[in-house]
Amino acid sequence: MDKAFRKTASNYSHGLSVIPYLLCLVWFFILEQVVLEPEFLIGTKIDKVIPFSEVFVIPYVFWYLYVAVPAVYFFFKAPDDFRKLMSFMSFSMIIACLIFTFFPNGQALRPYIRPDGLLDSIISKIYKADTPTNSLPSIHVMFSVGVHTALVHYKDASRKILNFSFVSMVLICISTVFVKQHSIVDVMAGIIFSELLYILVYIKGITVDDIWKKVRLFTKRGISLRM
Repeated sequence: MDKAFRKTASNYSHGLSVIPYLLCLVWFFILEQVVLEPEFLIGTKIDKVIPFSEVFVIPYVFWYLYVAVPAVYFFFKAPDDFRKLMSFMSFSMIIACLIFTFFPNGQALRPYIRPDGLLDSIISKIYKADTPTNSLPSIHVMFSVGVHTALVHYKDASRKILNFSFVSMVLICISTVFVKQHSIVDVMAGIIFSELLYILVYIKGITVDDIWKKVRLFTKRGISLRM
């Protein structure tokens, strides 16, 4: 029994890569409760020109599946791809939460919604659940770019999956401004940070596991020096 448990734990040790992401998620939810009024409002004249469209709530909500399904698949089928995706998402959350903490921002773009239809009702519930704070950079955008990047680098991804992923990524990013959850500035910031994270994770090959190992090594050295 003990050997079987150790073997299973060893086979799924890459699951530990999700811990930094979960910690950042807690950090984000705390900020959502603390930052009730943004100090800096994000918005441009272009945002005022972009019309509100309830149809775009479909790709906006689809984002949850778009992120979750590849993550679960990679967890069971491609450990290295899982580590890289989790690293991309964790670094995204760290960047976002640092900005939210020291540059409390938000937007005032939301229109009044009368929940007459299904889509309007969904948007109304999103507005109630998600405050208009902590908007720059867009986590929706960064995670979407991260998922598509992970699929592009996955050796067994078919052309159909990659095409579907690309269209989904674009629609999700666009949806954030059409449902007035984000300013176009939030989207651009999300894209810029995603490009930097692409270099960090997929070109430089730096993951949260690497950083954690260095922290542990540094801690051990510190303890041994004291002794």
